[in-house]
Amino acid sequence: MERLWIFLINTFFVNTKGSFKLALTLFEDTYAKLAAEAEHDADIALIYTDFKAFYLAFKELYAQKQSYLGIYEGQTLNFETVISEITTQVRRWEGAVRAVYIEDSPDERAIFPNKRTPFMQGTYEQRVSAVETLSLTLEKYPNLSNVLNMVDTYYNRLEAARLAQQKQEGQSDKLGSLLTKQHLITCQEMYGVLGRLMYKFRYEPERVGNFIEIGLLRSKSGTGTISVFKGMVTNEKNEPIANAIVRLSDSGFETNTDDKGTFEMEIESGTFDLVVFAIDYKTYEQRNVVFKKDETTELNITLNQ
Repeated sequence: MERLWIFLINTFFVNTKGSFKLALTLFEDTYAKLAAEAEHDADIALIYTDFKAFYLAFKELYAQKQSYLGIYEGQTLNFETVISEITTQVRRWEGAVRAVYIEDSPDERAIFPNKRTPFMQGTYEQRVSAVETLSLTLEKYPNLSNVLNMVDTYYNRLEAARLAQQKQEGQSDKLGSLLTKQHLITCQEMYGVLGRLMYKFRYEPERVGNFIEIGLLRSKSGTGTISVFKGMVTNEKNEPIANAIVRLSDSGFETNTDDKGTFEMEIESGTFDLVVFAIDYKTYEQRNVVFKKDETTELNITLNQ
């Protein structure tokens, strides 16, 4: 079978899909480097401005998720603050759509049938629903994928802030789903950042490394060879624990258990400290777990209350 060309693979998504913490570290590093150079370079300033909203949204959602689990000291987002941005957001979306479809054209009217009214009037629930409806509509327009990412990013922030405000049952699962969606979006935008940097520095490609720390995509504790880690997390009654977090400390490798309490992730072989935690349970820790090259390590873990 013909091997897929490496440049057709989003390396940021592939290498961070097992660890939101690693993804955040990577995004933060690039964001900071872009910000520093943006003051002196107009091209970098544009890249920085375009990436900023996606990075900040991922950071907010990550903080919300960690805060809910009680392992992150951050402030809870205020729903009113996030929804107060809706006027500015709608203007951005309108401008981006009308760059492709002129105002009042059939497609533009299909996307914004009632102009700004649904976003500006009605209850909070109705306004959030209007954003969600816009997202569903934009899915039918592949040439507006950039607008869809902007809308989805804002919707993810809105929904996460609303969940925090309402403190609903099952909030952790919902936040996890929003974070997963935003992770993909931000990786897509990061891929775009790479492309724009590669074009700008096409005659000096080594300068791309000044903005993206590829070393962050590889664990410093690992060997560079592959191992598989899987198992199950249960409570003292041998009942599965869903959405428990399984993390190899300081490695960037992390995953969540499914509804059956099982987990599996591909990692680098090496020796790592294992940490497992879930809401309402005591944290489980095991030091110096060895993962051998080309082998599968299976561990079943019991969390106590």
